[in-house]
Formats: sequence, structure tokens, C-alpha cells
Amino acid sequence: MPIIAADSTVRPGSRYFHPTDPYLTPHDFTKSIYLNLLAHFPVEEVVGFWRGRPMRLEGRELSIYELLSHLWRDKAKVPMVWDYGVGEALDVFLSERGHSILEFYRKILYRNNHGTYLQGKVLLKWFYPVMKAAFNVDARDMMLRLIPHFTENLLPNHVHRRVKREIKQGWTESVFVYLTDKENEQIIYFDSEVHAGEQFRMSPVIFGMPPFEEVGILSDARPLHVVVWKHAVEESNDVAYIDGRRVGRRIDFEEFLRLHDLDLSAYKVPGKRCVLMEEDYICPQRKRVVLRAGCAYDAPAYLQTIRHKIHVERDLGVLGHIVDDIEDEEGPLARAVKGRHEAALALAREKVRLTWHPEDETLACNDETLVKGVPAKILKSMVHAYLSEGRTSFEYREFKRDFDISLGQKNSNFEVRFYRLIERLQEKCPSLAITKAGRGRFELHVRCELSLEG
Repeated sequence: MPIIAADSTVRPGSRYFHPTDPYLTPHDFTKSIYLNLLAHFPVEEVVGFWRGRPMRLEGRELSIYELLSHLWRDKAKVPMVWDYGVGEALDVFLSERGHSILEFYRKILYRNNHGTYLQGKVLLKWFYPVMKAAFNVDARDMMLRLIPHFTENLLPNHVHRRVKREIKQGWTESVFVYLTDKENEQIIYFDSEVHAGEQFRMSPVIFGMPPFEEVGILSDARPLHVVVWKHAVEESNDVAYIDGRRVGRRIDFEEFLRLHDLDLSAYKVPGKRCVLMEEDYICPQRKRVVLRAGCAYDAPAYLQTIRHKIHVERDLGVLGHIVDDIEDEEGPLARAVKGRHEAALALAREKVRLTWHPEDETLACNDETLVKGVPAKILKSMVHAYLSEGRTSFEYREFKRDFDISLGQKNSNFEVRFYRLIERLQEKCPSLAITKAGRGRFELHVRCELSLEG
């Protein structure tokens, strides 16, 4: 089973992105992180954080300028595994600065709609199929029908279902299975308690209801060494130790499921031996419990728990809370930090200085030779037109007719030299790109602050 360790970035200074991630997910979660980082930290530190999270989209790695611009857009999408990894890297970033990621997430939720990272119009669209039945039952139990619907729309190829529901003395106790791949071919490592728990707990607030009383985890796919940052994790005779102290023991996941009266056979979860924690472990760096007693780690599935008091509510007026959210689509936080976003773009925008050397017909990029001969003349002509006229569209024939480029030769191998230029830009200066735009036409794409000398 392939493992994608989204939280491999918990080692400060590491870089991680998954170049072949086939799934894209709405970027609302990541955009919320970006806006709140701008609101609380110096622009230089925010830009530095995203420099450490390179992202590939449409077959290439985005520049930091393009990444920040992409995060600011509405209705954009990002690679799913990359999105997970951002949350894990954020934990490191905040811990190093003495901040709690839990408090940071609470601020995100409060500034949006108190319960999720998405706007009201998106929620209404996704929740509509179950809305009619939902309002005829325990009003907060309604949210437990909506949460899986929310997850499976947001994250492609995921499974999020309630697998157990018990009512005891006025309380409803629910267990959810969470699989990051419905075919069970890959597991994404992430801290489900931190990155999803607060959102689950606060979700009833979207409808003006009290949050759930208790949200927790029963199993976690991450091995102990992934969760523990800087301390020795060892195993001997199926007993797990951290810094030499016993903390848990190995147990068959099927046996663990039987202890909790759970059946996951419908989801074809593979068998595995996991570590059942016998006591809580508090991380000295994060200053919170990161391994919980009674929770199974290195498991083949995530199991989450929600416990709430039964509360029956038939007043359809609760929809008013979402309608109010729809009225303000841009959001006050985006407007408040717009200036800081523009400052971040200015800091992130790459500066490319092209210098023409007529003596050997070469074009240098930031004092390093880029191309020479005909390719250099073509690029120089295009950049001059861009800077003086704002042109980005060109035709083959205008360069073939330019004597300085073709030297009057009818067969000048223009196409060969032109494609050599494209390849050279991809290799040495990706902030400039040339793409075909139809028969005999092409376009210049400038993703930097560009100048031409000589």
C-alpha cells in the first residue's frame, strides 16, 4: 500500500510536494490559511512559509508569485495531497513561533462562518440532497449526515461514513470511518484530530446551534515515529517505547474493531497490526497531547468519534445563518489583508533582467548566458515588443521576414531554433514561457518583473 506522508514536513526546513497527484480539491482551506497568516505574521515570514511549500499544477512547478496569486483567487483548485501537507507544515511554522495551531484554526473558522472553510453558497449546493430529511430529526444529528457529504464532495476518492450510532441516556455517540482512498491503495498521513476535529465540533454553529460536546479519535493511520518529532521511538516484542518509556503495544486492527463493536467489512479495510496507546503522550514542542491513550496508531483507517446531547429543532429559520453568509461573498478578512497580499506579491515577484550582447549575439538572464544566435534574436525581439507595446501574441512569419533574424535565408531552420528557445526557457528561465496559440502563432507569458538592456 503506497504511503503519502503529507506530514513528512514536520521536520523543520524540509520541502515536500507530490508531483504526480492526480486529484484536485477546492482550495478554500488553503486560502483561509493564507489570509490568516497575512493577518497575523510579517509579510516576509508568510512568503517564506509558502516558498517551503512548492506546488505543481498542470505539469509544472508554480513560482512563488504564481502560487500566492493562485491562493488569492476564488474557486481555484490545488493538488489534494499538497493541500494536506500545507496543514502539517503550518503546525511546524506556528510551533516555532510559539503559537497554537488549534487557536489558529479557531480564528479561521470564526472569521468565515464559525464552522467550515467554505462559503454558504457552496454548502447549500452540496447539502441540498439531504436537507429535507435532515430537518425532521435531531437538529444536530443532521450535521452528522452532512459532514460525510461535505467531505466526499470536497476530497475526491475519499470515504467518510458513519459506521456506528448509539443513543444512551439522552446522548448520541457516533463513530466515523475516514479513508483517504476508497480503493485502499494509498494512505495520506495527517493529524485528523487537529486539522478536522475543530471543524467537526463547530459545524452545528453554521445553523446557529451549539457545537458538539465531544469530538475525538479512535484510530490514526500515522505510525508513532511520524507523530513524534524529536524523540526516540522504539519497539521490542510488540511493545512501543518513547525515550525508553513504555507507551503502548501492538494489536491486530480486527481485534481493536471488535473491542469497539465496529464492522468495517463493507469498506474492505486491509488487516494490519497497529499500536494501541496505553497513556497520553504530550509533545514538548507543541505542548499538547499528540498521542492519545486508547487510540490505535499505524492503523489502516482513521476512526473519528462525535458525542452530543440530543437536541430536536424543527425551526427552518436556522437556514438564515447560511443566507447571511452568502450576502458577503468576498469576506471581511480578504478585504482587510488585501494590501498585505499585494505586498507579498511584490516580495515574491521574481526579477528577470535580460542583457543583449551584440558582439557575440548572446542574451543573458541575470548575468548568466541564456541563448545565443537566432534564438537570442527571437527572444530579444519578443521581449522588446512586450515592454514597449505590451504585445504577447506573435506570428512565425514576422520573424522569418526580419532580416536581422533570418539573414534573408528562405530555409533558416526557424522552427528548429524556435523550439530550442522554448526548451531553453523551460530549463533556465521558467518565469518566461512561449506557447503555441494556433497555426503559425504563439504567445509570450511573463511571470516576473522583466527588463531588457543592451
